[in-house]
Amino acid sequence: MGTRKAVKIQLTDSQNEELRQKAERGLALLLQINQRDKSFKLFESWFKAQYPDFEGLKGPGTNNLKNDLYRIDDLVFTDKSYPILVGKLDWVIDKAPQYLAESLLEACWYVYFHYSKRIGQEPQIGRGVLRLLSKARAEFINVEDGSSKDFSGTYVYHHKEAFFFDLEAASQSNTKLHIKMYWSDAKQELALGSYNTYENNHIVSGSLVFQRVYAADNAEPLLLSLRKNSKGLDDLPGAIKDFLSLRSTSYLKIPQEINSIELLAEEVRESHARARGAEAFIETKKPTVFIATPDSGYGKVNPRVGRMAKLIIALQKEFGELYQISHRNTVVSPEILKERLMPSETLKIIKQTRVFILVLPRTEKISFSSVQLGWAVVYCKYVYVFYEKGSLSERLMHLQQLDVTMIEMDTDFDERAILDKITDILTIDSNKIY
Repeated sequence: MGTRKAVKIQLTDSQNEELRQKAERGLALLLQINQRDKSFKLFESWFKAQYPDFEGLKGPGTNNLKNDLYRIDDLVFTDKSYPILVGKLDWVIDKAPQYLAESLLEACWYVYFHYSKRIGQEPQIGRGVLRLLSKARAEFINVEDGSSKDFSGTYVYHHKEAFFFDLEAASQSNTKLHIKMYWSDAKQELALGSYNTYENNHIVSGSLVFQRVYAADNAEPLLLSLRKNSKGLDDLPGAIKDFLSLRSTSYLKIPQEINSIELLAEEVRESHARARGAEAFIETKKPTVFIATPDSGYGKVNPRVGRMAKLIIALQKEFGELYQISHRNTVVSPEILKERLMPSETLKIIKQTRVFILVLPRTEKISFSSVQLGWAVVYCKYVYVFYEKGSLSERLMHLQQLDVTMIEMDTDFDERAILDKITDILTIDSNKIY
């Protein structure tokens, strides 16, 4: 029995229009692949590995398909050739974007890092752009701040598990940037890594977060901060912000003056104090002001109950737009003091607190606020203690050596006077936030 002979067919207007639209999309994808890879060999190998049962694009099929799409209006179809061509087109339109995304040739990533330029300046999150230019060369486009440099150079993809980049600044060949990035799966969207460089006469290293970018032509570097680029910061996934927020885990500047055991010992002693202050962490959400006070100041018969509540609510009204006001074992809303939080929850809040204020009346009991003060000295950027004259030991007064601001108040503990001082503190502080 012989093979049935193909029958010439005439396409309808709707079939012609649909075919032209598919041909336009398919040809654009094939030209993108051909321009990038210089041939279809990589695409066909990938296709064969991913879809071994599909025969249509093996061998010379891809190139022939491209040529057919160029002259789509001149093709004569049969009842056999038409469905074959449409089938190939559907596969290209469906699968070629996957190939372009998974292939790392000319891949592009956003590179997020803890940006800290000057001592005493609020840190931000920097977003650079890392591009693979070829099988061996890459470039890193840095943030635009007037001093940061762009880099270009070579890279190695080590055992298809990690990238090693060896880059140098275009204007200064002695300025190097070394980047390492885990990347073992072409489909992954995010990776971690690190960098090492030499800037402003210091060896600097830090953590990096890489996020794959597919619209590479639109990728641009940015500085993300609470005030100057809040939308960009809001759009960034919370996990990335939290990972890069802490300076102690994301940014390390090696001091160059350490050249003896004595100086190293002094550096160790002083490093703890430097862990706090403006540079301690990046403000990634509304900054927290935590007001602590002992339980003894809030007994049912103690007149301070109403006075402290008024102080907290006044702060909320004055600064609620700029700060999250947390209080003692509660979180403040504009109308009420919400239910008490567990001690462990308050300590979590303190770890992310910008300004910690302890209002400390004379007391004979050990209060949980003492624990809160200890955590604040370690984690908070700024710590203030309001105390009654004569109520603190000499050892506690030595907290000033750790940049804790001690403010002595009259024994009547006027909440209006405290409010005025806190207002001054927060007014000045609010101008520091980026």
